[in-house]
Amino acid sequence: MNGLKLIGEILILLLVLAFTAFCIEKKYSKFETTADQIFKNYDLYKNDSIVVVLGSSHALMLDDYYPDTSKYVVNFSIGGQDLFRENMVLRKIVKDGAKIQRVLLCLDFDALGYNQVLSGEGYIDKQYYRYLDTLYDDGFTNRLMGSSAFFRSNRDISYFFKEAEISSMVKTKGGQASGIPYVPLGNGALNEEDCKRRAIEHSSIKFNTDLLFENLGYLSNMIALCKSNKIELLIITTPKMECYRSNSVKKNIDRAKEMIMLTLKEEGVASSYHNFYEDTSFTAQDFIYYDHLNQKGVSKL
Repeated sequence: MNGLKLIGEILILLLVLAFTAFCIEKKYSKFETTADQIFKNYDLYKNDSIVVVLGSSHALMLDDYYPDTSKYVVNFSIGGQDLFRENMVLRKIVKDGAKIQRVLLCLDFDALGYNQVLSGEGYIDKQYYRYLDTLYDDGFTNRLMGSSAFFRSNRDISYFFKEAEISSMVKTKGGQASGIPYVPLGNGALNEEDCKRRAIEHSSIKFNTDLLFENLGYLSNMIALCKSNKIELLIITTPKMECYRSNSVKKNIDRAKEMIMLTLKEEGVASSYHNFYEDTSFTAQDFIYYDHLNQKGVSKL
């Protein structure tokens, strides 16, 4: 009898756990991640002639970079985006048969040594899983978590007891994009020490030389996708403030720049590349942060 009682208690415990997990998943299913917002926007426009913007947060302000004959701009950029995911996003939307007129790729030199998952932001990989069906760390556990609303949300259990405010970047047809406001790091003030820390973070702390050739492969894949599907490709490196450039680790930036330039030349797309990294015509009034242009700065590109 004791054995049957134990089995019964275990079954009751499992039912309670399963019910709790169900309630948590149901609650968190209402939460829209950045990936959800981006692909909701994409679904609105994918049957129209579109310009696709790919990049990190440096590209969030580039929606108006192409004010020409294209109808709509779909910006897939997020803070800390890496070349792995940019390649996967482009591969997915090409496979969808989206009417892509142009691809605007915002390519930073330090991106060649960077990976979002390896830099501790694996939750973003999970947020994109339902759309890309691929993870950088593609193990069973990560796939399971990538299918969970709770783990995709990157929110703690307190969200279960309250409604979180969700800012939306989604356009409505014929309307204007609200955009994702860039939130400066640090104390929000422009100062030399803050600038130095950010430059070192990008060009040294999060820069891994073991990733250079892997990331070059992703860049080459994107170029090949555009060529084979007759999509116009424009690649730009946005300008940075002088304090950011001078405090970046020069040997890493120079090596990445050399490798990128050589790859673009070998791929036959060097003429599609515009490098504004050291362009001194951009002044402090053109930046919202040390490495992020404001709208005034974007208009000068």
